Amino acid sequence: VHPTREFFTVAEKGNHPIIVVYEYPSLRPCRVLRGGTKCEFSCVDFNLDGSLLASVGGAPDYRLTLWNWRQEEVMQSCKGISQEVYRVSFSPYDPERLTSSGSGHIKFWKIATTFTGLKLQGVMGHFGKTAATDIEGYVELPDGKVVSGTEWGNLLLWEGNTVRVEICQKEERNCHVGMVQPFNLEDGQLMTFGADGSVRVWDLERINTTNISSRFEMEPINELVVGHNVWLSSVVRSSLPDSFIWFVQDSNGAIWKLDLSFTNM
Repeated sequence: VHPTREFFTVAEKGNHPIIVVYEYPSLRPCRVLRGGTKCEFSCVDFNLDGSLLASVGGAPDYRLTLWNWRQEEVMQSCKGISQEVYRVSFSPYDPERLTSSGSGHIKFWKIATTFTGLKLQGVMGHFGKTAATDIEGYVELPDGKVVSGTEWGNLLLWEGNTVRVEICQKEERNCHVGMVQPFNLEDGQLMTFGADGSVRVWDLERINTTNISSRFEMEPINELVVGHNVWLSSVVRSSLPDSFIWFVQDSNGAIWKLDLSFTNM
């Protein structure tokens, strides 16, 4: 969805797929972007001011493309990585940064302006002593660090392109059981949604200021167990002012309406 909410984008799967930008609420197609990948797109994202669109393709090219979507022009394109990419996103704080993640990797991108135009420069994340993991969910912090999930349910704090610390609960219990996918960040609190059907809230300042270099144990500030046969995979907050209502997609087929004020269950 475009930041102004006046447009939204649909990216295809199939032979020579296209990206279509639609006006909202008329649903009229207004732009068609061609040539970004051979077989399928796995993710698209608008930048903060809505002037650029990033897309990432699936096999066989895994191509990352920056579009001037209003002009239907490719501004820059390069191979992202030789593995499946699940997600790409622009930084909400720095217009020159992107992050992508997927099978066994996370990658940090810089958009450099040169005399020949924009250039994409990517640096792979190094897991160091931490086991490599598929990464579906992550969130960028205001200071440029990134918090990502893991397959086993803990959180990784990335500084630069290396893991600074792994976060788990007390007694080395995992933050979640299984994949951590959606993240939300507001008012100094980090909200995580897991494949275990739980929503947990963490004190971001404690995560960000820890000097421990291996594993940091902490307890969530709040938690809500939605259900035990629930896989929370996508979230959106109600647009009503000051609302604590969230709608959460369950990969097992449901949509849940949750009160995440944590004043009641």
